[in-house]
Amino acid sequence: KVEMDGEFLGYFSDFVAKGNFSGNLGRITSDINFKVNESDFNRSVYSGRLALENFDLGTYLNDTVNFQRVTLDGNIKGSGLTVPTADFKLDGRVDLIGIKRYDYTNIKTNARFASEFFNGFFSIDDPNLKFTTEGSIDLRKGINEIKVKANIDTAFFQELKLTQRELFISSNLDINIKGLHLDSIVGTADISDFHIIHNGKSLSLDTIQLISEKDRQNRAIQVHSSLMDGAIHGDFLLTDLSHDIQTVVQEIVLNIRNDKKQITEYYARKNYRPKTYETDFTITLKDIRPVVDLFNLNLMVSDNTLVDGKFTSGHTTIIQAFSTIDSLAYNNALFMDTEVELTASKISDSTNVLAMGFVNSGSQSLTKALKTKNLMAEAIWNENHVAFSLDADQADQTNYMRLKGDLYFLQDSTQLRLMPSTIKMLEKTWEFDPNNLITIRREDIRV
Repeated sequence: KVEMDGEFLGYFSDFVAKGNFSGNLGRITSDINFKVNESDFNRSVYSGRLALENFDLGTYLNDTVNFQRVTLDGNIKGSGLTVPTADFKLDGRVDLIGIKRYDYTNIKTNARFASEFFNGFFSIDDPNLKFTTEGSIDLRKGINEIKVKANIDTAFFQELKLTQRELFISSNLDINIKGLHLDSIVGTADISDFHIIHNGKSLSLDTIQLISEKDRQNRAIQVHSSLMDGAIHGDFLLTDLSHDIQTVVQEIVLNIRNDKKQITEYYARKNYRPKTYETDFTITLKDIRPVVDLFNLNLMVSDNTLVDGKFTSGHTTIIQAFSTIDSLAYNNALFMDTEVELTASKISDSTNVLAMGFVNSGSQSLTKALKTKNLMAEAIWNENHVAFSLDADQADQTNYMRLKGDLYFLQDSTQLRLMPSTIKMLEKTWEFDPNNLITIRREDIRV
């Protein structure tokens, strides 16, 4: 049912519709030339001025989940009457549009829109989203190219009903990439004046640059920022790498929890077999203080600390990492001139883990009164057994520690046994009972 006040001029297949139209979907004011496509009505052509007032776009498009009502006024030229067929240029303003149950207001646009395509200028001056962009987004099959420059002045994601928790972002963006899927993206993304607030904690970075390159089978990804620089290269897919790292971490945690029933059920369900590939990575921690402040951590790492390593995937997954740290502080304990090395391997269809961790630190300040030197710690994990050792000398004293032990992951518990070890303290030498044993029940372990 439509009430109209206006006129039609022309033919049934080519006419000008000028006037006001009111119906169940809302109010339309138009001065539109409409040319009917008689073979496919939804691809008809139109041009002129169009105004929608409280128009029920969701009902018209048969998608009330993503779209609600819209109020707009502008000049339009294009074709198509449905989301898949629409291709038009709109120069005007959108006073209100409901998307996913939030009403965005004060939108200006002079751009071409089509299914999976945008080219031109677009701005929003909404209380919870102040955003301007100019460029093109072409996600049509075989193209998948994004070239845009944008400024996000204000974005309150929780108020926009995009997140459950507080999240605020502001930044400048300059994106030039090709590829839609994570594994196919190549190009650059420059982010400047980045600021984020998450659950009351904030992080600010001057610049972030992402570079993704691909040459035949090899891929290289670089990240540059005032916080850190990172690079990874090799014959890999990002989705495989992310999935495989998460899988290895999950399986190692299962071993530590030592719940035999849970472990058996996990491997009975597992049917994923990782691909065979190898990647090299480097990370330079330039200044981690913004992250430390964001998560309220009592941690400090000297600037420009380098971490390098390798990740090898296949039937046996291997992780290797090495770093030399000038100074490291955690919970007010300070470690100087420290070398850290980690190697871990995990068989895909087995609980077998072989890992080695090694730490060598020149000097340590554990408290104001306790300072040590020549700290050396090593742990070797083989299947359900971890052998560890810890050596350290007290600075300016004759006290020292020579500690060795074994950790066993048993069926219903975890056991700790100290091997023949010596601690010299208070001018006395202390040794451990050779029959010592500490048993931790499985239900007491929390990881």
